[in-house]
Amino acid sequence: MFGIAAFNVSEVARATIAIPVELYQLNRTELLEFGQIVSRPTRAWIGAHLQPTDRGVMVAGLVPGGPAEAAGIQEGDIIVAVDFCAVESRRDLYEELWKKRAHDKVVLKILREEQVIVIEVVSGSREDFYK
Repeated sequence: MFGIAAFNVSEVARATIAIPVELYQLNRTELLEFGQIVSRPTRAWIGAHLQPTDRGVMVAGLVPGGPAEAAGIQEGDIIVAVDFCAVESRRDLYEELWKKRAHDKVVLKILREEQVIVIEVVSGSREDFYK
């Protein structure tokens, strides 16, 4: 698979986020002109770097000052549901999260130290956060 480096998150997760070339090609004009896809509403963003585990999706890192950190999410938390819909993979999580728009409230069911807790996160816009 080939991708276009879209976002460097090395200060938090030692990674760079890339988008598939096919996605870039579908939205090339908007990405070149505006730096983002403006033809759809801004998706909800929580500011967490996520890794799949056999128990759910683990928070591997937090964006300093991002929505997840502000809501009290912690590194090592395992997200098992978004808006009470079970998630087993990053894909599941993002499919549920992206049903929301930036600034919507998102309810996360989390496993923390063998206890289940529910945390409400007011999502943000990644594009606005990094301007």
